[in-house]
Amino acid sequence: MSQAPQRVVACPIVDLPPGAVTRVESGGRSACVANIDGTVYAIDDRCLHKQASLSEGRLEGNTIVCPSHWWRYSLVDGSLYGGSASLASFPTEIIDGEVVVVLPPPVKVRGMREMLLAHARGED
Repeated sequence: MSQAPQRVVACPIVDLPPGAVTRVESGGRSACVANIDGTVYAIDDRCLHKQASLSEGRLEGNTIVCPSHWWRYSLVDGSLYGGSASLASFPTEIIDGEVVVVLPPPVKVRGMREMLLAHARGED
């Protein structure tokens, strides 16, 4: 049975004016949320390079710059500039003055032992 996406309130829209960035977390997943000229975008908060929090980075137009090693990501679609990789992007809405981010359901991470036992049972 698959779980439904999670609708998570990030903050009141008044606390996220154009040019502002914040972070929202739920179910072990975090998102970097930014207001770019009145449109709110959300992408995965972890840089692909060293897992730094992008919400602590610098906003440049529609780009977020990683605070650790200056990797640059589009906040519109999560794409890495100068590379073929990308981060997940998440839908956002403004509902009753609140910024809402739609995050995928949490993924249960299995340990190596659990994976090997499932494989041995033919449960893959």
